[in-house]
Amino acid sequence: MSRTSRGRSLWHGAALFLFVFGAPALVGCWSTEPPARPATTSPESNRPAADEGLDGLLDLMRQRLLLMHDVARWKWNQGAPITDPAREQQLLTALEERGLRYGLSRQQTKEFMSAQIEGGKLVQQADFADWQTQDRGTFEDVRDLSTDLRPRIDELSDRLLKQLAELPRTLGKDSSGSHVEQRAAVLLVGDGIDDAVRAAAIRPLFHGKRP
Repeated sequence: MSRTSRGRSLWHGAALFLFVFGAPALVGCWSTEPPARPATTSPESNRPAADEGLDGLLDLMRQRLLLMHDVARWKWNQGAPITDPAREQQLLTALEERGLRYGLSRQQTKEFMSAQIEGGKLVQQADFADWQTQDRGTFEDVRDLSTDLRPRIDELSDRLLKQLAELPRTLGKDSSGSHVEQRAAVLLVGDGIDDAVRAAAIRPLFHGKRP
């Protein structure tokens, strides 16, 4: 075989090799498909247990406060006062007994639940003020306070105490309570839950007053 023929054979062999084995690699380089992204973990899944406990507590507080609109409607229809000191004291005494079962002291329970009651009264007072301005008449289909609302409020109060007892004792120990306030601003919201109501409800959780 001549030198020229041998050269052509070698060149054709090299070209065939590149076509067979090099083409897939080139296709991969020219592919327009974006590279697969590594699996990521949601920030919520990495949230500290302290945050989960606080968020759960704030959600229960929110549910209890929202029920105060129904309580206000019942009292409005009945012409009953918003504040009932004797009833509040009776309620707090009963709640202090429940708190003991969850490992809370009487003072811890009293401070926390007094704050929830205070926040609830602020919601009712705002409702009454609006209805007086509107010269509102009675409401129809109002939920009964004794047979419907109080059992639900009692259930939420019990769950609140249990959740409170499970929170880490370090929660809210900083001087500003900024973390509690930040979470409350996100979660403790709803009809009638304004800044004043929110501040009253969360006060025992920080500023050195952690139950």
